[in-house]
Amino acid sequence: MSVVERARAAWRLLNDRRQVVGWKGGLNLRALDKLITSNQIDGKWPTITINPSSARYDLSMRTGNSSDLLVASQVFKERNYAVIEGLRNVRTIVDCGANAGYASAYLLTSYPAARVIAVEPDLENWRFCSQNLRRYGKRATVVHAAVWGSEKRLAITTERDDREWGRAVKELVSPDSVTVSAITMHRLIEQCGGSADIVKMDVEWAELDIFAADTSWLSSVRNLAIELHDEDCKRVFFNAMKPWSYDLKLDNELTVCFNLRPK
Repeated sequence: MSVVERARAAWRLLNDRRQVVGWKGGLNLRALDKLITSNQIDGKWPTITINPSSARYDLSMRTGNSSDLLVASQVFKERNYAVIEGLRNVRTIVDCGANAGYASAYLLTSYPAARVIAVEPDLENWRFCSQNLRRYGKRATVVHAAVWGSEKRLAITTERDDREWGRAVKELVSPDSVTVSAITMHRLIEQCGGSADIVKMDVEWAELDIFAADTSWLSSVRNLAIELHDEDCKRVFFNAMKPWSYDLKLDNELTVCFNLRPK
């Protein structure tokens, strides 16, 4: 490959990354590439700063085997949550399964008058999410808990994927389990002041328990965007939604119920 071809390839890569993590993030990833090439990564991968165009403030991103770059691509480049942009009078948002905080940052930027309650069960993710949302001040509250159908202790599991986006919870708790408190949607709606304009939910199969339990909290939700992870999740979810009317839209991996109201 000639010098000109290498330069063009490097520019294409930088431009592609810019669409995900902004120019600052792209340059930081290029600097990381140089460290990798020169064997200067000693086993501890650095955290870098990114500045996606659809986030008001700079964010942090973990590197190496982290899923953060994939999540950033989904949120900032593929714009998976664009389907819930442009709604009127959005004041309260609940982000269930907040991970690194990218979706919360995206929604806080899209709705500058809104506040977010971001819920994340994994302690490392919760700390990282808290750091990423700190600059939003009182507009962002980050809760260390797992959304569930009842209040109890749950075990953190990485059975399906050991990267950050695959952290899930389960009821079977062994003596050596890392545990977290469960919180119900009723409790979260109370923390919102009694209603939520948007509930975003990506909770790695926990929707099975959430929607098999009491779902009367839906009367206090205007719009719901959920990632349903398999056919069992879809069955339980749509069965729970039978008492409600809504405008349904399927977009990428999201099932979105707009304008929720009783039948």
